[in-house]
Amino acid sequence: ILLTKGTYEYENERLHTINKTISELNLKESTFILGRRNDIPYVYAASDVVVMPFLDNYSMMDTPLSLLEAMACGKPIIASRIGGIPEMLKDGEMGLLVEPGDENGLAKALTEVLTNGELAVDLGFNERRFVLDNHSWDNMTEKLEDVYKEILF
Repeated sequence: ILLTKGTYEYENERLHTINKTISELNLKESTFILGRRNDIPYVYAASDVVVMPFLDNYSMMDTPLSLLEAMACGKPIIASRIGGIPEMLKDGEMGLLVEPGDENGLAKALTEVLTNGELAVDLGFNERRFVLDNHSWDNMTEKLEDVYKEILF
């Protein structure tokens, strides 16, 4: 199952490439493109693994919000070592990182997560714990209050 938010500048081009690859590999019967969704937490919850194989940063954000969303859902993540992702997703502790464009590394990481249930659970647990400890609404509000206090006093 492929999920795409459909908000990026090159989304149509990317979908065309994905559909072409699916056809070339004869995967039409076993591949579903979900497109835009309003129920992202449920999609993540239904996933075995979340894969974010970015080749480059696509926006001004250095770290995609979707990374934090997936981490909060406690699913193992495999992502490209790009932008701010390595700062959030500690390799081997909170997900697995691969070099952008490294298909073999991506396949190896995916196989490792899908065949090692203990690893998958540990990665997901650590990711969720990180988000709860560092990026909850309460935590973010407290950090913002600290910034205001520092500026005002």
